[in-house]
Amino acid sequence: MTTDSNLATQNESDGGIESTSSAAPAIFVRDEEVRHTLIAALRFWQEKGMCDPVNRSDEMQDLATNGDEVTSLCDVDVDRLVEDLVWPPTAEDLSVLLNQKT
Repeated sequence: MTTDSNLATQNESDGGIESTSSAAPAIFVRDEEVRHTLIAALRFWQEKGMCDPVNRSDEMQDLATNGDEVTSLCDVDVDRLVEDLVWPPTAEDLSVLLNQKT
């Protein structure tokens, strides 16, 4: 598990993000302003067609793929990520996250 002052990320074994429909949210954002800014940025990314690599500058492609080390998220993946950000974690979700071994 990786943490900083505003964000705790649960890493899935396959490196992907799991939808809240089957498990606890993959991302917990403690600060409401940060959470809503992330959601707005993701929706802006989608609105500008950036889920398609041909629409990105080289710099954005590099950021989205960590220098071609990972595959960037498609529209469906971004929707799942936003879904995970929209639903704040419950006490049970936090308990699951805190009880996992790193």
